[in-house]
Amino acid sequence: MTQRQLAEAARAWGFSHDACRLFARRENLIFRVELPERTLALRIHRAGYTPLADLRSEHMWLRHLAGVEQRGRLQVPQPIKTLTDDDLLVIDGVTVDCISWLPGEPLSASLLAYREGELSAAALAKLFSRLGRALAALHVYSDRWRPPPAFSRRSWDAQGLVGAEPAWGRFWEHPQLTDVERALLRALRDAGRTDLAARTPDYGLIHADAVADNVLVHRGEVALIDFDDAGYGYRGFDVATALLKHRHLPVYGELRAALLDGYRSVTAIDTESLELLFALRAASYVGWIASRLEEPGARERSARYIAQACEEARRLLD
Repeated sequence: MTQRQLAEAARAWGFSHDACRLFARRENLIFRVELPERTLALRIHRAGYTPLADLRSEHMWLRHLAGVEQRGRLQVPQPIKTLTDDDLLVIDGVTVDCISWLPGEPLSASLLAYREGELSAAALAKLFSRLGRALAALHVYSDRWRPPPAFSRRSWDAQGLVGAEPAWGRFWEHPQLTDVERALLRALRDAGRTDLAARTPDYGLIHADAVADNVLVHRGEVALIDFDDAGYGYRGFDVATALLKHRHLPVYGELRAALLDGYRSVTAIDTESLELLFALRAASYVGWIASRLEEPGARERSARYIAQACEEARRLLD
C-alpha cells in the first residue's frame, strides 16, 4: 500500500496516517493506530484472499458477539465504521477495514516464557483452560445467532478439508512432496473422506485459526483475534488448531487436558474425530504454503509443514 492509499484510508476513519504504525505483515498488513481516546487496528487485506461479502459477514458476526462480550465469557475485536458509516473501503482494488485493538500479549509469549523457565507449567495450563472456555463460548454464542441471508464465510467441512478443492488447496499435490510423502497424504485424504462420510462431528461457526499468535493474554484472561479464516466447520477443528503446534512440548498432555476441561466447563465436546482433525489441520498447512513458496522463508516453513503433516498422518493411519 502506498502512502497516498494509507492516507486516504486513515481519512475515511477520521484520523491521520501519521498515527498508523505497521505492526504485522501476515495475510494482511496490520497497522496499529494510536489515538488519544483509543487504539485501533487498520487492516489492509491481501488481494484475492477474502471476498468482500465474507468480510462484511465477519463484521456481522463480530457485532453479534459484542453482546456476549459484556458477560465476560468472550472477548473479540469489534468492527469500526468509517465516518460515512461504511464497513469497508476499497482503494485501487485494495480492501481496507478497521477494528478495535485488544490489550494483551500473544499466547506465544507465554509459551516462550514457559520454555525459558519464567512461567510454570501450571500457569501455562491455566491459560489453555481459559482458551478452551473461550472457544466453547464462541461456539455456543454463535449457535444462538441466526445469520442473515447475505452471510457468507468459508467452510471447513469435509469438502473444505478433503474435497476436490480444499479451502487451503490440494495438499497432496504440493510440489515439494516426495513420492512416499505424496502417497501418505493421499492416504490421509482418503481416510478423512471415509471417516467424515461415516459420521459428522459437531459443526457450526468456528474461529479456525486459534494458534498462539491469535490468542491474546491480558490479566490472566484470553481474547480471540484474527477472524480472517473463520467460518463454518467442525468444533474439534478449533481444538486441533489450538493444540497442534504444541504436540512436542513435555507438558502437551496437561495443556490438552486443560483446554478440553475449560471447553467442557461451558459445553460438551465430541472428541471422537479429534485425532483425524489434528492430521487434517496439519495437512491444510501444506496446501496453504504451496501457493506461497516464493515468499521469503516459505520453503523452510514448507519443509516443516510437510514433516508435521506426515507425522500426524502416520500417527493416525498406523
